[in-house]
Amino acid sequence: MFLLLRFKGSSLIETIYLEFPSYEEEVIEWKGDELKKMQNLKTLIVKNGTFSKGPKHLPNSLRVLEWHKCPSRVIPPDFCPKKLSICKLQESDFTSFVLRGTLKVCVNVMIFFPSQGLAPSMG
Repeated sequence: MFLLLRFKGSSLIETIYLEFPSYEEEVIEWKGDELKKMQNLKTLIVKNGTFSKGPKHLPNSLRVLEWHKCPSRVIPPDFCPKKLSICKLQESDFTSFVLRGTLKVCVNVMIFFPSQGLAPSMG
């Protein structure tokens, strides 16, 4: 977490795995743009963290996006992943989930919302 907040990322980072204790209720304050410089980030997994706001940017290089309780209501508008294969957003606040411009390239992506089950992407 220190890396995100202090240095706002690096293009050298390919994997971020953050797991917070499930009993911890502390809200993680961040601006939401800390992932912007991580252009080579392929895997982002966040478990049990309570963030003050959702990400303003997600790298298009992501192949795995797993964010338990992601505080966003929508996917950032510039998120256009070409190789996303796993997308798990359990207990998230999404009211809309649209991957703009990716219908032809994300044919095999599986999006998992536990209350609704698996939903294959359209393509």
